[in-house]
Amino acid sequence: MANPVWGMLAKSQTDNETIEEAIARIVAEHESDEEAHLGVGDSLQSHKASEIIDHLASSIIADKLENKAVTVDKLDWDKFLVQPSFESLDAFQVDTIGTDALVQANLGEVLLRTGKATGDRARLYSLYYSSYITEARSPFFQITIQYPNNASADCDWAVGVAKSAPLTPAAGNFGFKWDDSEGKLYAYYYDTSLHTFEITGVDPSVPITLRAECIYDPDASAGTRDTLNFYVDGELVKSWAGVSCTTNSNTLFGIEIKNITGDNSHYWYLYASNLIIGMDHAS
Repeated sequence: MANPVWGMLAKSQTDNETIEEAIARIVAEHESDEEAHLGVGDSLQSHKASEIIDHLASSIIADKLENKAVTVDKLDWDKFLVQPSFESLDAFQVDTIGTDALVQANLGEVLLRTGKATGDRARLYSLYYSSYITEARSPFFQITIQYPNNASADCDWAVGVAKSAPLTPAAGNFGFKWDDSEGKLYAYYYDTSLHTFEITGVDPSVPITLRAECIYDPDASAGTRDTLNFYVDGELVKSWAGVSCTTNSNTLFGIEIKNITGDNSHYWYLYASNLIIGMDHAS
């Protein structure tokens, strides 16, 4: 005698609906029930009541947000936050070496140009006098830069350095640097020595967005309280955790381009826009 197919059997002697048909009907009824899982203790009520609703990283995308839904009070306005447009450089310090070196404000961007001799440079940096920029304030910056590929100059974008030499490596500064002799972009920070990490696959001749941030953990042991994160076009490319970046400066952010050719026939350009500078308020 052949074994019967269970799903094709009738539910009972008085109901010829098969077991398989009954399962399909019950599932369909459940799926069409608008109040399914809404009871106390059911999954949707628990999900709704959760303090944190977990989603996959990057799963909330722009078309899910209503226009103007993200209001000012949801942004980082509890921090010291600056978003200059570079239409004026009045709040910045400008430092140039070389006859043709200049720093020029354009609409929404700043242009830095070196002189033609070796070591000629253009430098722009911002000062913050109310109090020092320290690691405990978790400083960060984000900027879009473009460095034409016919250039021959070193570049630097950094936070928290000495006013007397804003982009000279010193204890507490961190950021990005372009080494033109190597044709490479580096993330770096400086404690008692310089630490660098090569970032590959980057073409600075087209606009790229750089972000560097210091995240301070007051509960960690002294000398290991900082995590430094570096992003290129929104992608995390390097993280140093448990380090010490004891920034203690009035220089919140700086940009520099320096001629390394020495042929006295060319000067080089660097463009920057979309700058965001931020940190926690001083306690």
